[in-house]
Amino acid sequence: MRPGESRRRGPAARSLPGSLLVFTWIALGALTGCGGGSDAAAPVAVAPSPNPSPAPAPSPAPTPAPSPSPLPGPAPVPAPASPGAAAAEIAYLDAYMRNWYLWRDRMPHPDLSQFSSAGTALKALTVSEDRFSYIDDAQTFNQFFDEGRTVGFGIGYTARDTSVWIRLIQPQSPAALAGLRRGDRILAINAVPSATLIAEGRLDAAFGPIEIGYNGQFSIERDGQVLEFRVIKQTYSLSSVLEARVIEANGRKIGYVNLYSFNSPARSAWSSAIAALLGAGAQDLVVDLRDNSGGLLALAADVASSLAPADAPGKLFLRSEYNSGHSGSDIQYRFAALPGLGRFERLAWLTSERTCSASEALMIGLRPYRSSPVIGSTTCGKPVGFNPEQREGKIYNIVTFRLINSVGETDYFNGLTPTCVVTDDFRKPLGDPAESLFAAAIGALNGQACPNAPVPKATTARPVPSPWDLAAQIGVK
Repeated sequence: MRPGESRRRGPAARSLPGSLLVFTWIALGALTGCGGGSDAAAPVAVAPSPNPSPAPAPSPAPTPAPSPSPLPGPAPVPAPASPGAAAAEIAYLDAYMRNWYLWRDRMPHPDLSQFSSAGTALKALTVSEDRFSYIDDAQTFNQFFDEGRTVGFGIGYTARDTSVWIRLIQPQSPAALAGLRRGDRILAINAVPSATLIAEGRLDAAFGPIEIGYNGQFSIERDGQVLEFRVIKQTYSLSSVLEARVIEANGRKIGYVNLYSFNSPARSAWSSAIAALLGAGAQDLVVDLRDNSGGLLALAADVASSLAPADAPGKLFLRSEYNSGHSGSDIQYRFAALPGLGRFERLAWLTSERTCSASEALMIGLRPYRSSPVIGSTTCGKPVGFNPEQREGKIYNIVTFRLINSVGETDYFNGLTPTCVVTDDFRKPLGDPAESLFAAAIGALNGQACPNAPVPKATTARPVPSPWDLAAQIGVK
């Protein structure tokens, strides 16, 4: 067991290996202004499992875990549980939360007998700021985080006004093999115009269920031509690093790396990318987190340790804080000496509303140690995590801790505000120095003014629906 990991064993329940998770599911695909979606099962933020022993500060900090991944389309209807089984599960959930829930002192006290399932009970047991706690299928969850595999087309999309744009294609996905590209404009899905799907609130559902063999027919506009693509959903391996390259600007070598996820396979992918960038002589680094919704807190700590200043080892990266009944479970995560440490002179982040949980933890944990421009849009706002609890084929991701950096910053539920607001135009490939966010980051590193004026931070919580009402998830459909 690695530092920072803990497991609770019992006849019916166990905490998942992989330490703390920090991630989040966000339904944005139905928004007409700027939505995003995917057909893959994507994670949110998770924390250390209950009953964690006060461990010594792990070398790299555990990573935040992803939040529940709601089905984009009509979900298969599970066989109804017996009244007795449902009541037992609801009773277990209530007892667990009144012990480990971060806000246990403020939990409502509903009549549990009125609920027919743990899912409906969960919604009634949470507090208003909790947009993240959820119950998921164990097999889907473990497949994503442990194996880095999911079912879908492999399309990340964004709706703007009456148009739907492909912002991301997973390299090994069915969509990539079919020939779809970032920057393609989706005119219709299964013969229904995108404008109609947006107007009627059916865009996410149009991508269909998370089901192997589901067919999608996409009418695409590319370079003034209309093209047709038939894509079939399959299980595929997610690429944790979508792009890594070095460009030259103003006499300096600037590395670019797109980190898509903080799941288990991402550790080796990140290490390989950093080694390649350093080998190519990168002096500065731009880390693209615009589609990273979170994952393992330990991996976020590893990444932070490879980006920290040379004198960082041993200093506090982040602290996880549990409720008052479990203050002895609080864990301190400290920087370790990992490849890349002290090697990058300047650092910049690329963000979006899909940047969440472990991604935010990475940024907030490094902020006291180095000044780094943030390019893009305000992040999702998830400063908390779970200890995934597995019981009878389900994963209970209940918020059990909050994250606090070395100077006490926490509770950023409104998200992290960029220093330079830039909109993704999708027209250039990721890693292209002319791509809007990357170009602005290059300019910022070279002391140039932001192309757009920053906007004030929102004063209300980020518009992230609760997991029970999600019609789509952050990830790739």
